[in-house]
Amino acid sequence: MELNESRLCVVLARSGSKRVPKKNLELINKKTLVELAVECCVANNIKTIVSSDSEEILGCVKNKSVILHKRSVLNSNDSTSSEQALVEVLEFYRIPESTEVLLIPPTNPLRRAEDLKYFINQWERFAKISGFDQAFSVLALQSDFWYLNDKKIKRIRDVVFEKIEPRISDKRESIFLETSAIYLSYAHLLYAGLSLVGSNPYPIELSKFASIDIDSMVDLEIARKLMSE
Repeated sequence: MELNESRLCVVLARSGSKRVPKKNLELINKKTLVELAVECCVANNIKTIVSSDSEEILGCVKNKSVILHKRSVLNSNDSTSSEQALVEVLEFYRIPESTEVLLIPPTNPLRRAEDLKYFINQWERFAKISGFDQAFSVLALQSDFWYLNDKKIKRIRDVVFEKIEPRISDKRESIFLETSAIYLSYAHLLYAGLSLVGSNPYPIELSKFASIDIDSMVDLEIARKLMSE
């Protein structure tokens, strides 16, 4: 099968989560994490592929417009990177090198269709026309960060910006925290073996809600609480 799309969403949802068993099948408001990710993509009219090694996970996707990809065992273990899993999908469907590939992880259930729309808008208006070839979601933080080195504690901001930053937080420059909510890369960069932020990525800030990542049962309960309010 060959897909000739200028823009494509891929949802990677393997079955082997250890900290939260069957994480991608957990329910929030009676929908699995995979279904919530798919809804973001479909609502933005973007062709979507769900890739999983699990028939159970693929079976929970009810939208007939979504393409279901049965991923190989080789690219479904703990050591498999997202990039490796993406390349398997791209090669299987012979995705053109010029395609914009959006990775939409199911582990950010508070990311809405509006967040994806905003992300694409920022990509089109600022990043793409300025020569950037990748984009990723971030939180812009004015917090203080410190690290311990040779029994001395050092302020990271003083090193990064090569100056003494003010103690008042809203007067500091932003440090970007990479989140897992959305990534965008041209297919040819992934084919070449580059990471999702390995070329010339542009940071796009999303809300704290959209950035919540399900990495533990506590995260899951927090997400359930927030989405029920």
